This record gives sequence, structure tokens and C-alpha cells, in this order.
Amino acid sequence: MSLRPHVFGFRLAALDALFGSKDQAILERLTAAASAQFADDPNLAREVSTILRRALFDGVPFDDLEDEGAAHVWAAHILAGAGQELWDSGSNVWKVQPPEIFFDEGAQLSPRCEELLELLLGRALFGESIESERTTYAWLTHAEVKELAVELAGEATSTLKNPVIAALIDAFRGWLNELEARGLDLWYLAN
Repeated sequence: MSLRPHVFGFRLAALDALFGSKDQAILERLTAAASAQFADDPNLAREVSTILRRALFDGVPFDDLEDEGAAHVWAAHILAGAGQELWDSGSNVWKVQPPEIFFDEGAQLSPRCEELLELLLGRALFGESIESERTTYAWLTHAEVKELAVELAGEATSTLKNPVIAALIDAFRGWLNELEARGLDLWYLAN
């Protein structure tokens, strides 16, 4: 199953400020959003709401959580958009997850570029890792966005055998450059 990449620009500092804030008004707004988003799955809505409450009132990471599941992914995404508008790159037209496909197609990447791309395979907020088959999330700081843009600029897409992958790398570079120009951190959701 192919995951669609959603590359957003956001402010990581705004997300970080929520953790442990004990802000009841924000919690009510976010749990209402979770209930609306998952109206067809009340159990998932309740689970997401529980995670939101814990993150806002206790902070992150959760000491007793090793592997995050799908509810954690959706809670993280709801939190990432709380109090800020996510800038949408339009990346969800692709039916592949960029980091994995770059590795699978044999793109010649520097070790640092590989490290940064591997972060996009899942960078957990609540636990130690993300173990969800259909969804994942991650983020890059603005400094990491800038560094990855420089690293990918050196990737010669003309040597790749698959022109679709070459086009995806070019598109990914464009999203990174736009985030850099806007001074934003990167929020990544694949589903």
C-alpha cells in the first residue's frame, strides 16, 4: 500500500508550547476537532482525545509508552495544527512516501542526507518509536530543512533510471526551498 506524503510548513515552537500547558480551552477545541474528524470511528476519537489531554496536561514524552500507534499519529497531527495554519505544499498528489522511495530506487545520497530523510520515516513525540502500518508523522526543524535542501541539491536526478522518482526528488527539493524561504519548520504526515 502506498502512503500519500503530506508536507506542511509549521512552527515547531508553537507545537512545543502546547505540551504541559494545561490549557483547558485548547483541549476542548482539539477534542472537538478529533470528534468531528473521526465521527465514523468513536473509539479512535476517544483514544485521540485521551492522548491530546495527556500531552497538554502531562507533557511529552510519555514515560510509559514505547511504541506509538495510529491514534498517536492523528493526535500529533491535530496538535501540529493547533493555533497555527499549516502551509500545505500540495505534496499529497503523490502516491509514494518520499524517504522510502528514494532509498528503494537507489538514489545516491550523502550519509547526512540519508540521516535527515530517515527522520521522516517517523519521529515520535509521545513514545520511543512509531509503529503504525498506515500512518506516520515526523518533523524537521528549520535548520534541518535548510540542511536537507542543500544535501538534496547535490543529488543528480538525471542518473536515476525511474523518471517519476527523479521528478519526485525535484518536487521534494521545491517544497524544502519553499519552507526555507518562508522560514518554516517541516511537518510530515504520511497516510
